Amino acid sequence: MYPDILIILIPSGILCGIISGIIGWGLKRNYVLFFCLGFFLNVFGILIAIIIAIMAILEDTHRKARSQAECVEDAKHPTKLFSEDSMTCWNCGEVVLEVDEVCWNCGEAIRKKEMAKVCPTCNLEMPEQAKFCMNCGSKFDEEAT
Repeated sequence: MYPDILIILIPSGILCGIISGIIGWGLKRNYVLFFCLGFFLNVFGILIAIIIAIMAILEDTHRKARSQAECVEDAKHPTKLFSEDSMTCWNCGEVVLEVDEVCWNCGEAIRKKEMAKVCPTCNLEMPEQAKFCMNCGSKFDEEAT
């Protein structure tokens, strides 16, 4: 009787392990772990693998929907699309990058920010109205240029 049960359980365990492993491989997860889950738990292992697959698909769908919503929100506020290297065109008010020579919207030349002060500590150029260095925090003297 004991060998008869093994003749049924081992092939069914291997088959369930292969099915669970394929599910794990399709999810780009550890397919060996999924194989072991199916092998040792047979049909219950396949059910658990399917439940894990459904949860992973729902999580990916939720993540994609959230990232699409963030993109739509960013599109409503163009200044979020650029880093601190962006500025506003003096003519039309559109957001442009500081490295641009002309505005993409109106074609006017970009007026660069005047950097009149140099930090005595770190030698970083600062705007004329700066009172402290943006890099090291040093305070500017009134006569510093």
